[in-house]
Amino acid sequence: MRSLPRSLTRALGWTLLAALVLGLYLAYRWAGQPSVVSPPAQVVTGTTPTFLLTNTTYSETSGGHKIWSVWAGRIEMDHMPGAALAAIQKATLTDIRNGVLYRVPASGTVPAAAGTSAPLAGPPAATFRADKGLYAVGDLASVPNDIVLAYSVRWQLQLTGNVDLRATDGDHLHADSLSILEMINRRNGRLERRIVCDNGLQVSLKDVQVHANVARYDPADRSVECLGGVRGTFREGAVQADSLFWSLKDQVLRCPETASGTFRAFTGAWNGMSIDLKRHRLYANSFQGNIRSDNVAFPTLP
Repeated sequence: MRSLPRSLTRALGWTLLAALVLGLYLAYRWAGQPSVVSPPAQVVTGTTPTFLLTNTTYSETSGGHKIWSVWAGRIEMDHMPGAALAAIQKATLTDIRNGVLYRVPASGTVPAAAGTSAPLAGPPAATFRADKGLYAVGDLASVPNDIVLAYSVRWQLQLTGNVDLRATDGDHLHADSLSILEMINRRNGRLERRIVCDNGLQVSLKDVQVHANVARYDPADRSVECLGGVRGTFREGAVQADSLFWSLKDQVLRCPETASGTFRAFTGAWNGMSIDLKRHRLYANSFQGNIRSDNVAFPTLP
């Protein structure tokens, strides 16, 4: 058998040596790689994959639009098994600060599916803070029956513990707990939001303050429906009723049934009451009560 030339044998030897050195180097690099995700993200084993973030800023998107963002001390995120990491179904937040709720897209319709570009962020609608929060896609958490009948819930953010929300228009909401809902109107397909509270909500704007046991706040229309017992105070007096409707945009309080309280020199009960806070006027279908003589100037006789 004819032997290989000496030059070719030498070249093959150097090639084998270089391949061996390269293999040893790659094996060393592979062995030195970490086996867990680098902080602050950690993977917690369980039936539903959970990702844990600590002391960080987080934002949630829907259809390529940023819907809210927060800084939180702890964030636990769950997604469906086998789904993409971005398909978050539920997130539990603790120590929420610097929360921002962004406005609904100007079109008022459901945003298109997210693409590869960065999520769009509209102007802020409100800022908020709370001790804890629970974000859920769809109706994973309980939703009031009156809303379920008229709307299809896309997502909700439940806030609990010293909840403070301030709209950019000046509306101020304070409660022990409340829920922010984004929904699709079943009748016209419009995208809407509501802030609901069933255990006591305080709404204030400038020198007007309303306390309600049950409330539904519409951030786009800037109106609040107060139910289950309501107390309101304003510059000219105070009012108390079973239900009350407040248009913060128009600065009008309305009570379709009976309300009692004081307005300037009048104390009593009104039926079908409407108070124009901007013009300092009260209108009612009927009135029963007394006029405080100490606040009324009677003309003197000649």
